[in-house]
This record gives sequence, structure tokens and C-alpha cells, in this order.
Amino acid sequence: MMLLKRRELWCTVVCLLIAILQIAVFYPGYISHDVVHQLDQARLGPINDVSPPAAALLLRFGQRFAEGTGFVFVLNTFLFWGSMVLLLRRARVGWLWFLALVVSSVPLWLLLPHVWTDIHLLSVLATYVALVSLVFRVRHKGIQNLLWLMAFLCLAWSTWVRHNAILAVIPLLWLLVPRLASVESSAGMLRLKRIGLFGLLMLILLVLRSASGLVVEQRASTWAIIPLWDLQVISIATNQQLLPEGFVGEGMTVEQLQKAFSPNTNVPLFTYTTSGVRNPTLERFDQENTAKIFNAWADAVAKNPGVWAQHRIDLMLRMLGSYRTDDLVHMVDSPRFLPDANRTALQTRLHQQWRGLVDWLKQQGFASPWLSIVLLAPSAELRYLAWPIWAVLFAVMFGASVRKNTSVSAAKSSGAGT
Repeated sequence: MMLLKRRELWCTVVCLLIAILQIAVFYPGYISHDVVHQLDQARLGPINDVSPPAAALLLRFGQRFAEGTGFVFVLNTFLFWGSMVLLLRRARVGWLWFLALVVSSVPLWLLLPHVWTDIHLLSVLATYVALVSLVFRVRHKGIQNLLWLMAFLCLAWSTWVRHNAILAVIPLLWLLVPRLASVESSAGMLRLKRIGLFGLLMLILLVLRSASGLVVEQRASTWAIIPLWDLQVISIATNQQLLPEGFVGEGMTVEQLQKAFSPNTNVPLFTYTTSGVRNPTLERFDQENTAKIFNAWADAVAKNPGVWAQHRIDLMLRMLGSYRTDDLVHMVDSPRFLPDANRTALQTRLHQQWRGLVDWLKQQGFASPWLSIVLLAPSAELRYLAWPIWAVLFAVMFGASVRKNTSVSAAKSSGAGT
């Protein structure tokens, strides 16, 4: 028991020191164009729905405590490392597993200094998992119900953080169901009750997700990015400018579309064409313009189904393939708000050493075969993998912990029987 308490104490101390070091070196966090846009919404408005409104709302609230992104950066740091403390104590793994977890999560160490919605989502979902681990440990009914409610609210908030968070949230929702449905029933009836509860909770989550629209002040037609990108690809393949009239500037040519093409992302189409293309993230198209896009897209795909299908297949293969040299261009290269002139000598020195490590990893590690196995989905930047990487690592660790505890219990039972 004393050894266990000592191990739990060391886990707490190590995670707390890492959190303090992270804040000391990287405060107020790295930013990118997305973060600047969300901060503009927080300070000036209006809040739009290009991303769910959580980031803008949180940044707006944080201005009361720290200018810029400082509050959100500190919040993410303590949510993540606080969850690590609870989960490491719950898993009861040895130091070898703990060190293996640290080494295996090198990609996360490169991401945690950022103030991205991806990192906030990681922090909130990690908090959810930690709360669930407590729900099944606490015996007091009132505290148990409170923890359950807090965990459910973490899932609801996650759907306000990123549009694709629902793909992670729905499977995680199942973790809350067994405790609710743990009543004396037949196996078949119990299964039906759990499925029914899961469906009801999922419906509530979807309603709460839709409620985020109530705080959105400016709508955008983000969906239009996909058909316009498809039209760019088909235009290049057929040597015809197929983007509909009114969506491109005068004199748009296939050559311009070719120069602005990237196999990884559609962003250059709306950024690097000389004649310009209307950006769906900046406005909401009316019914007439929506029909123009759909009609042009449907006609182009119907006449060139092979080109369209090949484009979509290539994207899927790039997303599921291993790292290539032209991928992950923007990773870990975002600027910081706080200039070096406002930092202490220790902060500057530690930061420079960190940047040296990042550059070395990018030159050596990200081009090596062993790390390319870990870094899947290269056409999306590494930040999109923050939650999957962490979730997989902890799933493996918890699996090993459960297996170890099961083996120990079986050995004790066998000894008692003997």
C-alpha cells in the first residue's frame, strides 16, 4: 500500500511539474491563422459558424483574466495534465509503462504548446475519460451522479469545439451507459435498456450540439468548399474553367487553377488565385448561388465521373497513407503572441532548446520509416491526430493494466483455493 501511495504521489508531482514547465516556457501559447480569427470574433464579433463557437466564447470569457490566449492556454494545460494524474493513478501502471507512454507521445509534445481547438478538444475529452474513471470508483451516490453529469457536459461541450468531434463523442458516450442501466434485469432486457439509454443520450447530445447555433451571429456556407475544390480538379483535368460565373474573378484561367492546386488542401484555391475565388467561409450563399454551385458541380461530375472518382480516391489514400515530404508543411511553425524581448533569459533559452528539438525531429524523425507508421493521415495536419494518438496510447496502457490486475486476482484466487 505504501509503495502504491508513493507511486501515485510521484505521478502527481511529475505531471504537475510538466504542466508548470509548459506554461513557463510557452505561455501564452502558439497561434495560427485559425486562432487569430477566433480571437477576433471573441474581441470584436460577430461569432460565425466556420468552426463551432466554443473557441470564440472561451477566448471572450478568458479576456477577463488574461489578454489574448493566455487563459485558454493555461486551462488546456491543467485540464490535460490533471486528467493524466487521475488516469495514471487509476491505471496503476509501473514506471516502465509510464516512460513508454511519455516516449510514445512525442507527437503530442509538439502539439501541446498550441492554442488550437484540436488541443482544447484533446484536453476536454481527456477530462471526460478521467471523470468516467472516477464515476465507477466513487461509492457515494450523490458524488457519483455529479461526476456523471460533469462527464456528460464535457461531451456536450466537445461538440461545440469542433465539427468532427461528434465522431469521437458518440463512441465515448457508451462509457456512461452501464452505470445508468445497472439494474436487476435479464441479460436481454438489460441490453435493450442500455441501447435505449444510449440512443436517448445521443439524441440529447445532438440537440445540444444544434443549440450552438443560437450564439452564432454570422452564418457561412462552409460546405461549398468541397464542390468548388472538385470543380478545380475537374477544370484542370479537362482544361476548361468550370467554376460557375459569379464565383471567380474576371479572367480566371485553367493555368491559375493549376498553380493554386494542392493535393492536400483546398485552401490555396481561395488564397493564391490571381483572379480570386469567393470564399464560402466568409459568407452565406443565398438559394440562387447555392443552386449555381450544385448545378455546376453535378454537371461536371456527370460528364467526368472518372476524374472526380480518382480525385476522391487519391484523397482517401493520402489520408490513410504514411508520411511524405510534401505533407505537414505548417506543423509546429505557428508564431507566439509574446515576443522574446518580454521573456526572461531562462524562458528564452528553454524555448530555443525546444525549437531545436522540434527542428531536429522534423529533419530526422518525420522522414524516417519508424515514425511514419505512427503519423497517419498526413494530408490533414498532425494537430488533427492529437486525440486519436492520446486515446490509442491510453487504451493500450489501460488494457495492459486490466490484464495485469486480472492475472493478479486469478493468482490470488488460485492460492486461496489451494
